[in-house]
Amino acid sequence: HSVSDLSKECEKIDKDFESLRKEILILDKYYIPTRYPNGLPGGIPAEVFTERDSFEAITLSEKALKFIFEKKKELKENFDKK
Repeated sequence: HSVSDLSKECEKIDKDFESLRKEILILDKYYIPTRYPNGLPGGIPAEVFTERDSFEAITLSEKALKFIFEKKKELKENFDKK
């Protein structure tokens, strides 16, 4: 579930996803290492990731969700006009 891969697929339909992808790409770095104790050589997630990392991930995730919900709303409005 790569944020980059998913947004690249969305870009094929809507070019606006390119700017979003560039901003949220960093979320991919949190995928494996934060979920698995052996995902980081020589350490565990609690020793490597900070509160600041958590805040950044949450903020970027919220931004992505807001963007996606706005796109969904636009699509629905355009569909309803037809």
